[in-house]
Amino acid sequence: MSILTIFVVAIAAILLTVVVATITSFNSIVEKKNAVLRAWADVIVYERQKGKVVTMVEELLREHNEFESNTYKQIVSLRGALNNLSDSSIKVQDHDALKQFEEHSKKVKQSLMLTVEDYPVLKASLLFNSVMDEIADQEENVSASIQIYNQNIENFNTGIQVFPNSFVNSVFNKEKEYVVFTDDKVKLNFKHSPMQVS
Repeated sequence: MSILTIFVVAIAAILLTVVVATITSFNSIVEKKNAVLRAWADVIVYERQKGKVVTMVEELLREHNEFESNTYKQIVSLRGALNNLSDSSIKVQDHDALKQFEEHSKKVKQSLMLTVEDYPVLKASLLFNSVMDEIADQEENVSASIQIYNQNIENFNTGIQVFPNSFVNSVFNKEKEYVVFTDDKVKLNFKHSPMQVS
């Protein structure tokens, strides 16, 4: 074998390795982006499931129409806020719409709990207790899905920042970093931030 043949084979092997690494990096970025989008869609799905439970509470309060109409109106408005989490929210990742819905949901739940305290008949209702348990379960699902969403964002952002993915992204994918979902009100009450060891 001549030196020229060895040189050509070596160059071909290097080029093949670069092409395979580029394709692998490109696909890795696409997979991580898809994971972020899928996780956001899951957040919206869980919020919608919580909205279905809210509809059950609305029907329950309608059956017990002697209870406060204000609570009933709040639940109806919560259902309207759920409609703001439309399919476009899935594509756009509208954090503000989600934050507004979460805040509204918490206020309605607090109001509902206060109303129940005033009406022992409603408090004793097995259906009401079942519905409140379902709301708590759905809130846990939403919280867990937001954690998964933020973890996927972290994986994606890291994936486009590390070499060679950063180079592949700047040339081919041209993806930008995603912003993690945060609850600003919780942040205000929490006086800690990550610090590096000096």
